[in-house]
Amino acid sequence: MSDSKDASGEEDLRHYYSIIRSRISSDKALTLLHIGAHLTIIWTETDKEAVAVLVLTIGSEKTGSELFHHAPPDAGRS
Repeated sequence: MSDSKDASGEEDLRHYYSIIRSRISSDKALTLLHIGAHLTIIWTETDKEAVAVLVLTIGSEKTGSELFHHAPPDAGRS
């Protein structure tokens, strides 16, 4: 991964994947979502191997600062 601040995100997913996979039937699909400060990782699989790992270059910091704005009305607006 190119973003060292979220470099452990995929490692975390692998760790949690192993824990979760050991507790559910192998015929069940599994999707994990990691939203880091700079990256979002989506891991999905159907058997015991990942069939798709998507790494998106948007994380909680960008989402919070650029995409969501809270502008409460002031006394002059209704």
